Amino acid sequence: MRNKYLHLLFEKKTAIILILLMILLLGFARSLVFVVGLLLINIILGLVVRPFKQLLSGVEIVTLITILTSLAYGGVSGAMVGGIALITNFIAIQRVTLIVLIMLPTLVVLALVAPLFDSLGITAVGIGANIIYNVVLLLSVVLLGRDLPKVSIYVVVNTLFNILIFKAVAPGLLRVMG
Repeated sequence: MRNKYLHLLFEKKTAIILILLMILLLGFARSLVFVVGLLLINIILGLVVRPFKQLLSGVEIVTLITILTSLAYGGVSGAMVGGIALITNFIAIQRVTLIVLIMLPTLVVLALVAPLFDSLGITAVGIGANIIYNVVLLLSVVLLGRDLPKVSIYVVVNTLFNILIFKAVAPGLLRVMG
């Protein structure tokens, strides 16, 4: 009799462990679905913008993806996903240049630091990160002697676009992600 109850107890523990693992995996799968979905939107947006580079320069969601992921799943996750988003965006719009070597570490640092400012809210953190990113971009362009007027247009459009999406879209996305 005693063995029978011990066996049932073991089965219950196993079932509980399996249920907890399933909950963890479902939580991970949910976050993975969101991140992969955002990365796919980033690639599609890059491909759509590519033929209209001059007109839509600066319309991208790399900062959004990076900061959302950082605040929802942690800075390391945000850094990894942000790096992937940045590289895929540069490839999609066919603008892989030396600037990537400067902007990638900048984005990684922003992703790692963003959770420290979580209490300010996604809108403030996102807009602040975008402004820092664009200031570093402008300084890099000046130091490398690149086309400042062209990049200035990108920065203005990108900043305005990011203000819009961080105010209108990011709070809702973060609620759904978290």
